[in-house]
Amino acid sequence: MNHDDLRHDLAKRLRRQDVPDPIWDRLIEDRYIDAVSTGGAEHVRDLVEEAKRLLRFSREQAAWQRRQQSSEKPGYVAPDPGEYVTRRALARDDALALKAARAKEVQAFRDRFLGGGPISVPLARRLLASAAARNWPASDFKRLGIPIVGHRGVEIPLREQPEQGDVRSFTLKVSWDDEVFETPPLSQSGPLPVLHFVDEHGEVFQKEVWPRSVLDRLREISTWLVRAFGFDAAQATWFVLTDTPPHRAPLEGTIAIRGFSSHTDGRVTLEIDPWVPADVVLQTYRDMQRDLLGRENRPLSLRNLAVYRTVLADAREAERVNPGRPLPDPGRSMARWNREHPEEAYKQLWQFTRDVDRAERAVLFPDYRPVDANEEEDE
Repeated sequence: MNHDDLRHDLAKRLRRQDVPDPIWDRLIEDRYIDAVSTGGAEHVRDLVEEAKRLLRFSREQAAWQRRQQSSEKPGYVAPDPGEYVTRRALARDDALALKAARAKEVQAFRDRFLGGGPISVPLARRLLASAAARNWPASDFKRLGIPIVGHRGVEIPLREQPEQGDVRSFTLKVSWDDEVFETPPLSQSGPLPVLHFVDEHGEVFQKEVWPRSVLDRLREISTWLVRAFGFDAAQATWFVLTDTPPHRAPLEGTIAIRGFSSHTDGRVTLEIDPWVPADVVLQTYRDMQRDLLGRENRPLSLRNLAVYRTVLADAREAERVNPGRPLPDPGRSMARWNREHPEEAYKQLWQFTRDVDRAERAVLFPDYRPVDANEEEDE
């Protein structure tokens, strides 16, 4: 029986229209096709069983790839580290907030722009949303008699004037108390400095601001706090306005899973303050690991890994000697294992291939599960 007839016969036995090229090529490499061609019908059963095994493995691999492709972006994880770690982190945040509030740079900004101290959350949100604060320096507010805190500023695009490159044309409508002021047409071109800030829920935003404007001065003092206190820039902005202490999680991490055609890659990264108790770190990692695996971690046995490495050693040696040629069949690798480990010898080829498949699946295609993690915000 030639190869074409044998392939057609195998497809019928598998109840398929055809044998996929990767499966057929693997059967040739592992010499199952040659065994049937030269040895006759007694090898057909082995061929069919091996083809079924390869098809099953291929389906499982494809399923893993589909699951992993949806989770390639690292997921941010902020676990609950317990009462002690939480309270100590908050004490640190409060202490640094006090020192920052007493810094002459912060006091000078609050005196000049905020009326002498922090402002309420609604007023902070209004100031950050103001197009006037985004465009005007403090001197313009003073000249026009408009309060920096408490006003509303809206940008009105001039639709009748086409944009030219990065140039934007607009007017500003500013209201406070019972007063309203509207500017003549203005224009603006970028790129501009970017102010990062959070709101009271911790959601991160960014906004372009005109150089020397009120919000640009806020950006400058926030940048100074980053250098002087190690604050996050967006949280520093909110702190200057509302006195809310910037918070840094003492224990946080990311989970990254990427699916390749050759394997599935997973990586857990933890960032930990050195004072966090080791048992808290261990429990956190175990929880993350359980979420990823969907169960408690069950490592492969050393024997199973040794069997798989014997197959790999056989294959790598063959590839070095005859690049691109068929790799050694499982029977040859099993014979090598039995010679080198007579006390743990295999009697059945299917047991050997089962253990090799189990190890290969665990090493190259672990079944990582999607985790309930908050995606990192782009700042």
